[in-house]
Amino acid sequence: KTLIFLYFQKLRYLTSAFIDPALQENPKLRDCRSDIYSIGAIWYWLLCGRAPHGSDMRSYLSNAAPNLSDRQIGIVMKCLAGNLDDRYRNCGELLEIIG
Repeated sequence: KTLIFLYFQKLRYLTSAFIDPALQENPKLRDCRSDIYSIGAIWYWLLCGRAPHGSDMRSYLSNAAPNLSDRQIGIVMKCLAGNLDDRYRNCGELLEIIG
């Protein structure tokens, strides 16, 4: 039972790592830019092997994935911007940028 409990605790932590902090603070927030954050968080985790956190995210991403261009790093970091207005407006805009 202890092992199962620890597994679900880790799963809960990992799941929350991909949710926009603004949405965690205000669960009634309905804004597609929260989805943009989640996309960026998943990309960050896939590229770095850790959830996005801390003030060194850009440098950590750059060191963990040295083959990424500054433009590609900028795209991921814009998805993870703390301010909703600093993120891509919607998935269409993001697709246009990466397409």
